[in-house]
Amino acid sequence: MRRQTFLVVPAIVLTLAAFSLAQSLPPGVQKNAYLGGITEYDFANGLRVLLLPDSSNPKVTVNMTYLVGSRHEGYGETGMAHLLEHMNFIETTNGRAIKKEIVDHGAQWNGTTSYDRTNYFETLTASDQNLRWALGLEADRMVNVKMEKALLDTEMTVVRNEFERGENSPQRVLEERVVSTAYLWHNYGKSTIGSREDIEKVPIDRLAAFYHKFYQPDNAVLVIAGQLDPAKALALVAETCGKIPRPARKLDETYTVEPVQDARGRWARGDDGLSCPGSRTSGCSRAAGAGRHHGRRAGRRRRTGIRSIRQGSGREQEGPFRQHVIPGVARSRIRFGCGQPE
Repeated sequence: MRRQTFLVVPAIVLTLAAFSLAQSLPPGVQKNAYLGGITEYDFANGLRVLLLPDSSNPKVTVNMTYLVGSRHEGYGETGMAHLLEHMNFIETTNGRAIKKEIVDHGAQWNGTTSYDRTNYFETLTASDQNLRWALGLEADRMVNVKMEKALLDTEMTVVRNEFERGENSPQRVLEERVVSTAYLWHNYGKSTIGSREDIEKVPIDRLAAFYHKFYQPDNAVLVIAGQLDPAKALALVAETCGKIPRPARKLDETYTVEPVQDARGRWARGDDGLSCPGSRTSGCSRAAGAGRHHGRRAGRRRRTGIRSIRQGSGREQEGPFRQHVIPGVARSRIRFGCGQPE
């Protein structure tokens, strides 16, 4: 009987703890899946929250991920998702200097942009005050970032500098060429950094429309990890990000389907730069992202034909590209294939 009692007591304690947390959930919040110490919660405005308590960690991390990346960009908008990430570190409409606040709080921080998502995070010493501040900042960044042409003109030069660093990276250039050939229609074939012309010329109203469309609670996943009390953390989320209304707009679902890759490609470095060798009996697919970027050397453009091969298509095409020498790639082959991204 004693053994049974010892087994029953822990079960009762766990049940009471779960019931207590359920009772302390903010109004409209629903508890969902639990896996590996991570619990998911849904807020009424569409925000998804993941909590990972770790009492051994003296810090707490707040990470806000928006389900938007370079694949959601339209014509003339390449690099817009990344440019918007930079704008989200400047200023809010209510006067908050975002980067200064983050630095003043001694946080470790950053933001990143990829094909499918953009994220921002801060890691601070664990305390209720710091957690409240970080969540309040993310709530402001979600809907109150200042979109002004003067700010865009300044930040555009920073992004353009990042673009130019990529132009001088053989690895980045090679990756861009291969990926742009691997994907025929899908935006996965475009680099996240975008084109120089789009970075320099994107209108502020289009950037603002992109921001207001995708930076909303129903398109975001908030992760809080570290030393935290789940009930307090959820209450703070409810007071900050949870108060933002659910938008009336509905996001369009992308429907472009990438065709199955029907042949093998081969790339190598020739004397005039990166090329794809073949014979007259080999056909060519589309030019490898023809005309996407144009580099300048000593004030003038230098281009070279870069050829992409797909066997059996019976045609040849050449795309204009700036000249690049890719060390270590001579006569090497790079195979690529693609699935069907949704």
